[in-house]
Amino acid sequence: MGFHPEHQQNRQGDGQQRCQAFLAGRALFTPRDTVGCPPFALTADVGIEADCRQLIDGAVAHFGQLDILVNTVGYSARGTIEDTSVALWDEVFGLNVRSSFICAQQAVRYMKERRYGSIINIGPVNAYIGEPKLMAYAASKGALMTLTKNLASYLNRYQIRVNQLNFDRPLVSTNHVFFNQPKANNASKSINLSNSGATPGGS
Repeated sequence: MGFHPEHQQNRQGDGQQRCQAFLAGRALFTPRDTVGCPPFALTADVGIEADCRQLIDGAVAHFGQLDILVNTVGYSARGTIEDTSVALWDEVFGLNVRSSFICAQQAVRYMKERRYGSIINIGPVNAYIGEPKLMAYAASKGALMTLTKNLASYLNRYQIRVNQLNFDRPLVSTNHVFFNQPKANNASKSINLSNSGATPGGS
């Protein structure tokens, strides 16, 4: 499934034949009769550089080209500034940021040849709000958001679009997140987040 073995989730299908294209650690499932291709799957540990690159190379070898890369890996280990170890911090950033960087880098090698492609990074609203008990996770998704903006700015020369979707709770049309400002300001800031969750600065 492309998850780190310790955090891989088991997902059972409904028995329907599906075409599976694994991109950057998570599967995109499409009914076979819609796409007309046989089932295809790759297994990778996105904590390993070689596996990340092979994930992209394998998809291109099978399909002949790469149009869209979706980075959806998310390791949401709990911890505050007081109890998060350096080892846990490194692991969270390795899975959530490093793997997305490597997969994107490998994908660009194919996309820029065709001057076409789209990279979509998936994040949570924690990329904005910095939930205290999810310190490393929130920081990693904030880093991913900055990486997204950097890639969008650079890769437009190859006509490759890069965006990040930051989601709150699913199946909720509109959510409000409040930030408490310092008492001197005597105010709060409200950010309205729709289901799209698109970050500013994407291309």
